[in-house]
Amino acid sequence: MADESQSSFQHPEEDDVPVKVPVPEPLPESREEREWLFKDSINNAKLAKDPAAANKFWETAARIDSQVANLEKMQDIAGRLYREGNDLLSQGKSAEAIVKLEVAIKLTPEGKEMPFAYARMGQALTAQKRYEEAQPYLEKAVSMPYLENQTLQYCVSMAANLALLGRHTEAVEQYEKILLESERQAKASADPNSARAISQADIFNRLGVSLSYLGREEDAASSFANAVTLDPKNPEYRKNIQPFLPLVKKMSQKVQAQEYTAIAQEMLKEFNGRHADGLLSLVEESVSLNPDSEE
Repeated sequence: MADESQSSFQHPEEDDVPVKVPVPEPLPESREEREWLFKDSINNAKLAKDPAAANKFWETAARIDSQVANLEKMQDIAGRLYREGNDLLSQGKSAEAIVKLEVAIKLTPEGKEMPFAYARMGQALTAQKRYEEAQPYLEKAVSMPYLENQTLQYCVSMAANLALLGRHTEAVEQYEKILLESERQAKASADPNSARAISQADIFNRLGVSLSYLGREEDAASSFANAVTLDPKNPEYRKNIQPFLPLVKKMSQKVQAQEYTAIAQEMLKEFNGRHADGLLSLVEESVSLNPDSEE
């Protein structure tokens, strides 16, 4: 790169009249030439008396700033706006958060996209009940490479939004995948208790809700039972399982009956008269517990 005296770009002094800065296509490859072009555009924009001309210079500077010369600065601004939007959303100010997060996403340079910005934007839109608008942002967040446990949280937000859209079949698929992935991550960790990025009880409860909307009552009852087993004091889980308690009891008895029957069958294989009383007792217990035995 030539030094300043050899540069083809003009650099007006404070008293200079505006000088039109040439904007080559494509932009110069040299960083130094790009920086000089950027500075010239800023100077000419400040000196221009005609607003239209000034805007042209500002547009040139912005183009260089955003595309080439100051990508790090743009990323810093986007990061600051994301943090402000994230804080607003944490305070329950979802409408204000959307404004900040939307600009943060637009300002983020290509290839530097922040998955958490897309996730929080989707969550903010969901909070505003703008479910259709939220879904693309949540899907984008899930599709981007990031920490496994963080991505799992994004998946929960996406599945929950699908349920709010009434797309319960898709929501069920996502919740089941989340449970499997959570279990895989826990097993792969040296400390399974700290590895879970999500509450399994919460996912079972959400799964139960979507299954109940689909009319899959036994599956829903099983999911609600798992949620209550994992977190027995949670009032929401206890409330959701109430209508399913008779079904849960019936399913439990059926499982017990099957277990007693299996034990009896094993004893029958070795039957030589010694286990007659025990065998009879197990068969009677199995029949009494089996909810389908009277049909």
